[in-house]
Amino acid sequence: MGLITVQEYKDFYGVTGSSQDALIQTVIDGISASIQRKLNRVFETETVTDEYFDGDGSGLYRPDKYPVLSVSKLEEERNDVWTTLEAESYVVYRERVELSKEYTYSRAFLGQATFTRGQRNWRMTYTVGQATVPDDIKQACKLWCGDVLGGESLQAETGSLKSVKIGDFSKSYFESKAFEDTALANVPPDVAALLSPHRRIFAL
Repeated sequence: MGLITVQEYKDFYGVTGSSQDALIQTVIDGISASIQRKLNRVFETETVTDEYFDGDGSGLYRPDKYPVLSVSKLEEERNDVWTTLEAESYVVYRERVELSKEYTYSRAFLGQATFTRGQRNWRMTYTVGQATVPDDIKQACKLWCGDVLGGESLQAETGSLKSVKIGDFSKSYFESKAFEDTALANVPPDVAALLSPHRRIFAL
């Protein structure tokens, strides 16, 4: 499922008929995945099952995907047996999960419960995404898809793609120099301007 529907794309560009619907959907899916990857965040709601991670002795874990909506299960491996933590044992934030003082099994550091050190000794099942896709993200998706499919966007770049070929359809591109020093390098400038405020930047 993409960030926009085929009908939304067609309405935006005034496309009629359905002969190209399969192609449009393929491009929408590819561009949607690229947008979410470049922004380090998920807009489409999805469930991540059993994401394994190493306990590092700290009291928090930053999941691979963002933003976190809910955690359905957090487990720790103890002596080859997986133990599910009670919901009150941790607190869920959009970008992280923190153990609470209610979790008393692990050794606490200055009163903070910690993820017991080990390799792949923790796993979590959680839901990420947003209830609705922001309007500017939808607009960016429409513009980038239109660029690929020959819509009315004036930009000729298509991100990191050098070319695209789907069935009898093919198109080649040159690299954009906009946003050279960011994850949005080679993204069409009009699209990058819409995406930039949403990019998740990791703190060192």
